[in-house]
Amino acid sequence: GLRSIIEHALLDVMFELPSRKDVSKCVITKETIQRNLRPTLVTSAGHAVETEEPEEASA
Repeated sequence: GLRSIIEHALLDVMFELPSRKDVSKCVITKETIQRNLRPTLVTSAGHAVETEEPEEASA
């Protein structure tokens, strides 16, 4: 249910977040889920920051 929806939304950023010292909050909105957008990362100063694009897997 809801847990799998949230986990799917976090897939791209869950490995990036621990190394991002500038990020204090990860925001997932209704639009994030409905439009399949990346979550918004927010600094402690309240500024939205860009997430890093996932690297392509090399074969």
